[in-house]
Amino acid sequence: IGNKKLQAVRSVFKCRNRCIQILKEKMKKIGNIGKAYNKDYFKFLYGKIPFYSFYLQKKNKLVENVLKKYAKDGKLLDIGCGNGNVLFHFSRNFKVYGLDISPYIIKEVKKSNSNINVKICDIEKSKVPFKEKFDVIFLWNIIEHMKNPGAVLKKLKKSLAKDGYVVIHLPTINNAISKIEYKILWDWLLKEKTHIFRPSINEFRSLLESCGYKIVEEFSGQFIPFALTKNKFIMQCACQYLVIARNR
Repeated sequence: IGNKKLQAVRSVFKCRNRCIQILKEKMKKIGNIGKAYNKDYFKFLYGKIPFYSFYLQKKNKLVENVLKKYAKDGKLLDIGCGNGNVLFHFSRNFKVYGLDISPYIIKEVKKSNSNINVKICDIEKSKVPFKEKFDVIFLWNIIEHMKNPGAVLKKLKKSLAKDGYVVIHLPTINNAISKIEYKILWDWLLKEKTHIFRPSINEFRSLLESCGYKIVEEFSGQFIPFALTKNKFIMQCACQYLVIARNR
């Protein structure tokens, strides 16, 4: 084996070992991730971040316009449903279901609409507690909180209809510019301490495909102002990645 190839192999293993070390350090600090999502967390998220309610409305409408090319109705499951903004928006055309790790926020969603079908669930530790096959499964800003996102993606295939779709949004770090944006948005503005999976777009693409999904469309979705673009340069420099993938 040549010196250059040997150096490349060593670099890969060095990077891998460093990522594992960082993950272990973060998990030690976080402890039980479910405890992080309490009343104070959601009051800050939905009550103190400027324009966040506007962002949620705008985001749901833009995603709906993209998604209707693939699924206009059926059953929709939102993993990490939070205050139910996705569920309430898409309930006009879909039968909606939601899961969240937080007992507090599930209770609040039920207060808003007692008929909505939501349950407490840690999707990393448990199976989807619904027997239905879903036409669409949302994972919006949830993948980055997972220790083993690949295992979850494989698990969700069992609950996805044969021709169903996953809609996934997560922050990514692709280069120095997106790393700075990530720090400003998630670490400084949103004070997010539970992001333990921080891949690049290329890394997440590979993970998604290895779990049995076929990517049908992908975008960069910016936080403020919220807009979708397929420009490759912007996608690499921005830290907001939106992908729609089909079960295969």
